[in-house]
Amino acid sequence: MKKVKRITGILFIIGVIFFNQSMISAQDIAGTGTGIESDYTGLTPINIVHMKTSDSPYALIVDKTEQLLYLYTIDKGAKRIESFHCSTGRNNGNKRERGDLRTPEGIYYFNEIKEDSELLPEYGIRAFVLNYPNRFDKIENKDGFGIWLHATNEPDRVNFPYDSKGCIVVTNDDMLRLSEYINLDRTPIIVEDKVSYISSDKVQEANCDIEAFIKEWVECWQGMDIDNYILHYSRSFYSQKMNWKRWKRYKERLFKKYSWIRVGVDNISIIKRDNIAVVSFFQKFSSDQYSDKGTKRLYIVKKQDKYEIIKETWKEEEPFYVNKNQQKVMLDGR
Repeated sequence: MKKVKRITGILFIIGVIFFNQSMISAQDIAGTGTGIESDYTGLTPINIVHMKTSDSPYALIVDKTEQLLYLYTIDKGAKRIESFHCSTGRNNGNKRERGDLRTPEGIYYFNEIKEDSELLPEYGIRAFVLNYPNRFDKIENKDGFGIWLHATNEPDRVNFPYDSKGCIVVTNDDMLRLSEYINLDRTPIIVEDKVSYISSDKVQEANCDIEAFIKEWVECWQGMDIDNYILHYSRSFYSQKMNWKRWKRYKERLFKKYSWIRVGVDNISIIKRDNIAVVSFFQKFSSDQYSDKGTKRLYIVKKQDKYEIIKETWKEEEPFYVNKNQQKVMLDGR
């Protein structure tokens, strides 16, 4: 009996040593101010291979399996700047409903910031609110709300994996560091169960058929070809308080109103994940009656080898009509 107890004790000690060694190796992988890790030099996350600074000069990527948050710069190709320990939802898998204690996986943007005066101590000095559920989530009938990237007043908490109710948790110090790179509605945060990479020397060879889809969409728009134009949109489309049918009627009226249309698209930035993509670009629209320019963002889904737009957003700059004397008349909005 004593021999059995002695063996059990030895096995317990070995287990503790192994656990501690695992924790040390994790510490070697990540931490504030680590710079671009040599282990990942020459590798690019497939999500941001076609991302450009026209969308955002930085991107955040969360690897739920590794319990790490990565900060990337997009200038002259994606490069990892730093990595940070984080803690995600207590339950594994992609979030589907309210209260399931899972962290959603997808492409998100921050739409609100909450400072410490608005927060309970458990949320630390600051929180950024993710736009969950976004349009991708809604067409899959996903539920829930209140998914944040937030800090904590307990620095050791991030050393305990899968310890949140669905949010992404970092330390106060790391939150201060990350805040320098986050712009609301511009900086993406991509959440994956496990991040996949591509060798940087293969990036130029990586095919992106979404650009061909955008080119075809522009051609149909300029040609005022409503039948082929609307084929680029999903029946699940919803934007500017219009569903697919109302959007089609709206565009039909505009096509009949204008004599001609010209659409210029520049600096196409693409963020991909599985069968979805967020595409941002600078757009210049002109016609015989109206002109504007600004940033367009398309939410695109691939179904049966066919891309479809499920949502559009638009941020315009200096919109104007052209009157009968070909003079520009400035407006406050479209």
